[in-house]
Amino acid sequence: MQQNPSNPSQDTYSSYFNKKLPVTLQQDFQTEAEALWQELEQDLINACHPSAVNFDGLIALIPKLEVFLTVYGPSPKRREMLATLFLRLLLEEKTTTLNKIVILRLVLVTLGNSNPKDLRLNWRAIYDFLDEASSDPIVALSAGLHSPKGRLITEIVQLVRKVRNLYPEESIDEVLRLLRQKFSPSFTSGYKGTALISLFFNAGSSDDNKTGKLGQEYFEKNVIPELFAFWNGRRYQSESAYLAVLSRIAR
Repeated sequence: MQQNPSNPSQDTYSSYFNKKLPVTLQQDFQTEAEALWQELEQDLINACHPSAVNFDGLIALIPKLEVFLTVYGPSPKRREMLATLFLRLLLEEKTTTLNKIVILRLVLVTLGNSNPKDLRLNWRAIYDFLDEASSDPIVALSAGLHSPKGRLITEIVQLVRKVRNLYPEESIDEVLRLLRQKFSPSFTSGYKGTALISLFFNAGSSDDNKTGKLGQEYFEKNVIPELFAFWNGRRYQSESAYLAVLSRIAR
């Protein structure tokens, strides 16, 4: 986490708690929040150094992080910075399954209900992470959803649903290419493909246009016909997955 020390004038904190405070105490709230951030920033630099991540040190910071995120309400920009850090740890660093679960929860808590418009994600890195975690689904399912492996898969799915609209719209072509592989003749089941399309297909995420930058004509000519071809081409598929994606396109 490399950045210059924050300037209190550059960030404003706002939360439910702040709004309930008398006006005379709201400045104290801002000062306390910034002081906590300065402390957290240095602690995160020490714990998350790229050359040697101290996961125990990071986990010890969780109570302080939760207070900062839920009580003080940092700006979307600061949330994006923290989410980027935690995603790097999740996708690039080697650690235990339990640590991965903790980091996944941190990402979800960090994003909260915010809409981080400047956060752009590599959908393929998240897909590969999910694919690796579920590479042996029989083992994961037999261990139960409350096992570390089952919990990890559950948390990843929650993350994917949360951040799907943050993928660049250009990733739609990449998802379609990967879908074609999942529906190749060597696959008798369509479950992998429908899971892929349900979780990773980004459509209609733009507030200005229901089909985003790609435009309605692109979806009508290139996407929808292929979706129906996939739908008709394999057994053992989830119809609700296709209906959900078509609904997102229609919006």
